[in-house]
Amino acid sequence: MAVKVLVVDDDDDIRAMVVDLLHTDPEITVIEAVNGKDAVDLAGRERPQVVVTDIMMPGMDGLEATRHLKRVWPETKVVVVTGFTHKTRTGRPHPSGERMHSSASTTCPRFCSR
Repeated sequence: MAVKVLVVDDDDDIRAMVVDLLHTDPEITVIEAVNGKDAVDLAGRERPQVVVTDIMMPGMDGLEATRHLKRVWPETKVVVVTGFTHKTRTGRPHPSGERMHSSASTTCPRFCSR
């Protein structure tokens, strides 16, 4: 069963890294957005099952986009990845609706080594 994943990040290099990683699985279709507003608009057209988003982006940030996505499409799974290293939120559900919070500083080395 194919899975559609929306990758949202304003940093072209980080977004490309995540997209490249996901493209290694032929069962994953990847779509991309550069900010939260674009993500919400694209999700309305494409209906991804999973959204991987950064938090800090210009305009609508990842948390605001997550709140909107979960309100309109509660079945959508959201993974938030950020460059922040504040560990008190890691692994805990957040009020915006994401289930996992991962620091890019710890995730990138694992992604890049595969």
